[in-house]
Order: sequence, then C-alpha cells, then structure tokens
Amino acid sequence: MTTYQSASLVLQDEVKRGNTNAAPKAPLHCGGEAPAPGPGFFTFRSRAPLIKSPRRVHLWNRAIRFVANARDSYGYHCALRLASHSDPQRPLSARLDQRVPTSHFLRSVLAAALFATTATVAAQTFPERPIRMVVGFPPGGGVDLAARIVAEGMSKALGQTIVVENRSGAAGGIGAAAVAQAAPDGYTILMGNTGSLTINKFLYSDQTVDTMRDFEPVALVSTAPLAIVAHPSVPAKNLSELVEMARKEPGKYTFGTGGAGSISHLAMELLKMQTKTDLLHVPYRGGSPAVQDLMAGQLDVVVEGVPLTAPLILDGRIRGLAVTSPERSDVLPDVPAAKESGFPDFVVTAWYGIVAPKGTPKEVIEALNRAANTALQDPALQERFAQQGSSVAGGSPAEFGDHLRGELSRWEGAVKAADLRLQ
Repeated sequence: MTTYQSASLVLQDEVKRGNTNAAPKAPLHCGGEAPAPGPGFFTFRSRAPLIKSPRRVHLWNRAIRFVANARDSYGYHCALRLASHSDPQRPLSARLDQRVPTSHFLRSVLAAALFATTATVAAQTFPERPIRMVVGFPPGGGVDLAARIVAEGMSKALGQTIVVENRSGAAGGIGAAAVAQAAPDGYTILMGNTGSLTINKFLYSDQTVDTMRDFEPVALVSTAPLAIVAHPSVPAKNLSELVEMARKEPGKYTFGTGGAGSISHLAMELLKMQTKTDLLHVPYRGGSPAVQDLMAGQLDVVVEGVPLTAPLILDGRIRGLAVTSPERSDVLPDVPAAKESGFPDFVVTAWYGIVAPKGTPKEVIEALNRAANTALQDPALQERFAQQGSSVAGGSPAEFGDHLRGELSRWEGAVKAADLRLQ
C-alpha cells in the first residue's frame, strides 16, 4: 500500500506559434483540489487520500516549477501520470506513465525533477536500512581493523547496522572501484587508506579510480605510524645502524612490505633516497605474510603498520628499529622515532578514512560524518584504537578533503622521484 496515491498532471498549452508567455499558476495545494485547468495552468487531479505532508507538497511544487520553466520556453502539450510511492526502490519508469505523445525533452526534465525530489526526501530520512562499508583489503589488516572498530560505533550513532565487506585486490583498487560505481545514496561507503585513496592513482598505469573525481570525503578516521622491524639475528639495533650496514654492503639486505606500491614500500623508497642506500625489496600480498616470513628468518627487515607489528615487538619475536611518526608511539615507548636516529625528514604516517560515491547528497554525507565523529569521541573506542597503535582523527568532510588533496600532492612527487610505475 503506497503512502501517497497517484495523481494526474495535466498541462494545457495555449501556446500557438511562438506565443510562449503562458505561465503555470496552480501548484498542488496541501489537502485540497487545485483550480480547474485553464490556459497555461498546471493542475493536479488527485485520488484520495491527498498528499498531507507540507514538506512533500513543497518538494512537489519545486518539481512543478522546474518543469513549468521548461514548458514556458518550449511550449509542449502533454499529459503525464505521476505517482509518489513510499518504496524508493520502485523504478522511475513504473511511476511515469505517458498518456499522450510528449516531448522527449520535457519527459527528461520531469524525470530529473522527480529524481531530485525523491533524493531530497530520502536524504532526510537516512538511513532506513543497513549500510555496507567496503574494505579493499583482506580481513585482519590495518584497514580492516579500523573499519570494524569505527563501524560498530557508527552503527550505534545511526541506529542502523554497518556491515563490513572485504573486497580485496589490486592494492585496494577493486574495492575502491566497486564503491565508485555504487549508487550515491550513502548505503555503500568505502574505508580507504593512504594507498588506495592517494598513492594508487600515480602508481598504477591501469588505475581507473580518481579520488577527488569519484568520491565525496566523509571523515578521516585514524592515523598510525609505520614500524621498521628486523629479525633478531640482524645486528642492527636501530635505524641508524641498519643504514650503515646497507651502505657497507649495498643490495645485501632485504626488506618486505605488504605489496609493491604500498605506503610501506614507498616509505622505504623515501628512506633509500634520503640515505643513498640500497636494500632489496620483497613485496607480499599483505603485511601479515611479510611479517610471518620475517619471524621465520626469510627476511632481514619488514616495514608495516604499528597495529600489526606492536604485539610481536612487545613479545620479543621481532626487533623494533624505528617508528616513522614525529614522536615515539605510546604503544611502543621503547622504539625510537626515526628522527632520533638522525633522520628528521623521514616522517610517514598511515591513515584511514571514509569516502562515499560522488554525488551522494550533502545531508547524507553530514549524517555519516556526525556518526563517525560521535563514534570517535567514545573513550572506549579511542582505547581500542590506542591498543592498535593508532590515534583517532575525526573532523569535517571539508577538512578530510583538504587532507586528501595534500596527500595526493605529496605522494605524486614521491612516486615520480622513485620512478615507480606498476601494471
């Protein structure tokens, strides 16, 4: 049973050979019949019950005026049947029934007006069903952990469940592309990171996703430094000693990362450029396999996020050489920052943030942002991030947009300087 019954919109055109001065004068009235048709009038003949919501009437009248302006300029004779339904999933074609031959132009304008009206109403009631948060990486990694923590808090704030869905591959590109192509209604969002939202654009020749073109910023969720860790058999006790070893024997020592072009990979490329050293890169499909091979003695060094490496450092299974934040990490107080080893310019911070498909209504973006900020202000959630070695961020969509632009500029230069280009 629909909330609102269908109504017939009859446009009577008195335009005769160039006379385009007729203007619509009878919009829909709340709870009453519109005046009888006359020259240049829009009228609604309703079937009970009439539309009773003043807000709905206002939105319908906006649509009418939109069509009326086009009609004044082009002068068409048409009669269309419109229906407004409580089910927003019903195809527009099922709501638009052509009664007599009508201009393609007018039908397009009317469809656009109805779409805008429906989108506005939907934004005001968002969310009405569960939300899907896509993660472009496997379960258990830093992005996945951040997504699951914040999704739980946002679900409480919104009163709707947020389901985390892992769609891994192409360094996060598969998940990002899926969200970029999703309906811009706020029910499909992406938890991205430094790589998938900034680095990939410049690194992969077949990259199809452009962050600023394809997404609306929602919120910066958290930040975390990287950790440079070594197998216990490696003589180096800090980053300075590792650099000296690499200088003495170029190409001998290996470092593993979660993938070619990942932030971990580019961080080490930056270090190599700054220190004029040569270490052999061994890429893996994710940080966890790289760390496992490090513990097995198959690698000398691994660069990965603090959330993944901290428990192993604290257990003594691997050695922490440095963290890439300006200061020491609270979760790793005994591991020095890179600048303490004489590398003040080697600062790399991984971050995680939420974006939505381009064109998502502003009201929906604001609702998602409020939910994210509410979640991030929860002390219990902050503690969960802290245990992972991350710091909560938050802020407005505009602030996250500025952050994205700055990161895009920074990593474009880093990729070009490293002369990296992947297929």
